[in-house]
Amino acid sequence: MIYIIPSFFILTIDIIDDYEYITNIMARMNQYISGNNVSVDISACLYSEIINWNIESLYAPFGRVYVPSTSGGDIIFNGKKYHLKPMHPIIIPPYTDFSSRQSNNFSKFYCHFQLKSHISFTPGVYEFRLPEHIIDVFNELKKYPDQADSSFILGTTMLECISIGINFILPHRQHYHKISKRNEAIIKLMKANIRNPLTNQEIGSRFKLAENSLVRDFKNDIGVPPQKYYMQIRLEYACKLLIEKEMSLEEISEECGFWDRNHFTRFFKKQWLCPPAEFRRRNRTIV
Repeated sequence: MIYIIPSFFILTIDIIDDYEYITNIMARMNQYISGNNVSVDISACLYSEIINWNIESLYAPFGRVYVPSTSGGDIIFNGKKYHLKPMHPIIIPPYTDFSSRQSNNFSKFYCHFQLKSHISFTPGVYEFRLPEHIIDVFNELKKYPDQADSSFILGTTMLECISIGINFILPHRQHYHKISKRNEAIIKLMKANIRNPLTNQEIGSRFKLAENSLVRDFKNDIGVPPQKYYMQIRLEYACKLLIEKEMSLEEISEECGFWDRNHFTRFFKKQWLCPPAEFRRRNRTIV
């Protein structure tokens, strides 16, 4: 049995004196929130029987939470093997390159999420504890999978897991950097123009900036030149389309502003260490 919920669940985190506190979990019809809070976009929230989980690399721009309901799976990161144990959840931050193995068929609850913030975490595999009331809900969901409200219950329960997991890994954050309002606006402009990417000159003209001033200011604030950041945005969006949409590679190439499928594949493989079709196979429903 597989449950899929839409991406309208968000979790808010208040930023106070550079420390983050999970303050609220809610369901809303808009994917993201603005201001000083942080939002989490859930792109998959599932319960599944796993029958083929021998994957060499699951490097991706989104984080994952696994809540195994039976044993039989392993995660390997930096040469260390982590055994998945029933009701012992694991959170894996974005940009963690890990592999998976299985000794026998098993089942697990899991979700993919994107943290919309300027917080980044050290790649790794982190096991954390769940309170008993959440474990009880997962056990009930496994026992009665056909309840009418199962997908909603799974979504809200998984949000609680994400909030607990993020709180657990906060000491492992690499940095929190609040960028300037102008560069926030530049990034927003980039995200609104993925299909037809803008040049530095075009971006600069929107903000009355010379091209060299745009590049210098953006790199000093963000850490990379604007076009490199722009490419990352486009390739992250490509990952989302590959997993969530039934679009061909040609359609995704066009949607993400690449000349053709070959141009898209070359940049995608360089960023995510595998071709787009293989990325789709690795990251759909079974992971």
